[in-house]
Amino acid sequence: MPRIAVILGVGPGLSASIARKLTATHNLVLLSRSMPDSFPRLNLDLPPSSYLALPSDGSRPSLDTAISEAKKKWPQGTIDVGIFNTGGGFTPGPFLEQKEETLRFNFEKNVIAAWNFGQALIPVFLDNAPGENGGKGTLIYTGATMAVRGGAAFSAMAPTMFARRALTQSLAREFGPKGVHVAHVVVDGRIGTEAGEEGVSGEVSVFIPSVDPSIRPSAVD
Repeated sequence: MPRIAVILGVGPGLSASIARKLTATHNLVLLSRSMPDSFPRLNLDLPPSSYLALPSDGSRPSLDTAISEAKKKWPQGTIDVGIFNTGGGFTPGPFLEQKEETLRFNFEKNVIAAWNFGQALIPVFLDNAPGENGGKGTLIYTGATMAVRGGAAFSAMAPTMFARRALTQSLAREFGPKGVHVAHVVVDGRIGTEAGEEGVSGEVSVFIPSVDPSIRPSAVD
């Protein structure tokens, strides 16, 4: 009986490295707004029988479609892992210069999509037969330092990452006793992909001079 992992926010950095780790035990449902066109950028050497690459913007309909397609492709499979690794824009700046629409955009991507991901997957986990340790599924949300400490110039991002962490804590307390493990993992730095470095190099130098803030995805492999 194949095990299935669903990853939302798949790109060539952290998510691709997590996917490589999971290929030893799971078939993969790889989701992002740009899938399946962006699949070649992941450099994952996978047989077509072991993965699905589907578009999802984090909305509930797109997630329900992905789960339905996974069940069709692997009718005897068990979906028991979910990884949420999406984010809003990297929008640092002085508080008085920030716009409400930026905060709303980040809230939609960092919180509403995380809520939808949990609501789509947790019922699937609850239907699973318990494993040897009583577990039925694992749901992991990635976060950032700003989820535990709001820094200067991060007023349009930190509140939404705090909210994602709070959501994770609530889900862990509600569903942990029912066999669903929910975790929030702080990734303390910028991912060192080409896109990430292009998007952050000048901005970070303003706040952390002479520091390379990037985390290398290969450290996960």
